[in-house]
Amino acid sequence: MVGAILGLRTRPCSFLAPANKTALPLQWEVNMERLTGPILYVLIAWGAVTAVFMLLLIRRSLLASHEDDQIFLDAAQEHMAREQRELVAKIQMLSRPLMTSGIASGALLLVLAGLWLYNGWTNP
Repeated sequence: MVGAILGLRTRPCSFLAPANKTALPLQWEVNMERLTGPILYVLIAWGAVTAVFMLLLIRRSLLASHEDDQIFLDAAQEHMAREQRELVAKIQMLSRPLMTSGIASGALLLVLAGLWLYNGWTNP
């Protein structure tokens, strides 16, 4: 028995054989030899873009953890206000690359799913 998309195959499972020594087809294997060509390249690109996206998310969350919601400063603590403004500027600077890498990661995931389905339908 061969599956259409994943290429699932059954093979006899010898350790579950009854007393008459006939094996039961219970164990499933997935044929991985189709993970070549465009699917492999898109998978590698998706992994790289997603890794960049995750690093940017971590960086933004680390910066945001140092940001204060409200601070009451007098003239002597102007350097703390300047640090907060710089921190907010860094967080805002990360918003565009973060959105771009997130959209690219989602688009590559959709392309990967489309290629996988197309490959499954055309190569039974």
